[in-house]
Amino acid sequence: FFRLPSMEEDPESAALARLHEATTGPRWRRKSGWAHGCTPKEACHGVRVDPRPGRGHVRALTLSSNGLRSSELMRVGQAMRGLVGCEAFVFRRNELSGNAQLLVQTACHLSREDKLQARANHFDNLRVLDLSHNFLTGPFPSAALSSTLEWLDLSHNQLNGTLPPDLARTTNLKTLDCKANQFTGPLPELGRVKGLQRVDLSHNLLTGELPNDISGSGFLVSVNLSHNRLNGSLAGRLVQLASLRKLDLSYNAFSGELLQQDLQGLPALTFLSLSNNQLQGELPASLKSLKSLRVLRCDNTYLQGPLPQTTLQPLRHLCELRLGGTCQVQIVPDTTVHETTELESPRDAGAASDHDHRQSDAARRANKEDKAQRQNREQQRHGRLHRRKHTPPREVVTPAFAARLFGGALPPRVTGRDRERGGGKGAVW
Repeated sequence: FFRLPSMEEDPESAALARLHEATTGPRWRRKSGWAHGCTPKEACHGVRVDPRPGRGHVRALTLSSNGLRSSELMRVGQAMRGLVGCEAFVFRRNELSGNAQLLVQTACHLSREDKLQARANHFDNLRVLDLSHNFLTGPFPSAALSSTLEWLDLSHNQLNGTLPPDLARTTNLKTLDCKANQFTGPLPELGRVKGLQRVDLSHNLLTGELPNDISGSGFLVSVNLSHNRLNGSLAGRLVQLASLRKLDLSYNAFSGELLQQDLQGLPALTFLSLSNNQLQGELPASLKSLKSLRVLRCDNTYLQGPLPQTTLQPLRHLCELRLGGTCQVQIVPDTTVHETTELESPRDAGAASDHDHRQSDAARRANKEDKAQRQNREQQRHGRLHRRKHTPPREVVTPAFAARLFGGALPPRVTGRDRERGGGKGAVW
């Protein structure tokens, strides 16, 4: 007879049962499979088990928006500690409250005095940690920065303190999302994380300048540092980001001028927001090299000067351009400067004058012809609209009538709309 394993035989089932008890499991929104000791594990909602033969370990635990509620994060961490082979913990949009560092340190089996060491970390396989949209407090949980971590989302909590320099040593980190917290201090050296693709540190209290090493990061796709207190110059820092698609530096205190070599080497950039800063000077002519740009926001800055249409013409995908508020940049039409050369004689001057008159007469005639053509096109268009309004609907004829009309058998063409109307026997011609 088949016998379900007991919790003593399966420590992972015991760990899941402890997690269920520590987070008011009976009040969860989705709790199928969790009521009877979490056996079998694969029957529990949100539990993903390794399907390979002979494995059967929990690989991912996803309990987003499930009503998990607990202020005893040490108990939650102890339950997580029992899932040694788990690669993903996703607890977003729940009601976990308390010290995030205590939670992660307990889960990683580290004491408060232990420093981050790869060999001491209990989660050697951890790849995804999502604790966003909870009520976590305290400093950044550095113990989560394992060598295998790829996705870290701590956004929309109440975390404070500075961002640890250990972020620069996470060799496999691809996504870092810590927006909507209360982090202070300078930015870490994110350019040293070679595989980093997405960074969102917006809506914090970060200060200092943009790191120099961010320039030349070949893997960055999206960077959002908006709504902070960052300052300093951007000159020479926005170049050679070949994969960057989104860059949002709005609502900071960046100052100074943009150099002509700035904004070069950004072939994939589609979104650029510099609004609500203290930038001065003119927009560099290298702006025309952003041929994939769709959104450009420079409103409420102190940028000024002309913006020639020749700079905007290569931006064929541009659909949003903001230059309002205190921004004094003005789009100017293309102007062709005619240089006057020395005339060899009065006869040459008269010939040049007659040539100019002939050119002006030809231009006036061309304008008249263009106006007449536009009027003809408008009349034709109104005629088509009039005929369209008064044209009777197409008739539905049978194949037999079509054969007599056209002198041969024609295959029926029945559309889906005709079938809905019940006219499946007819054909639309």
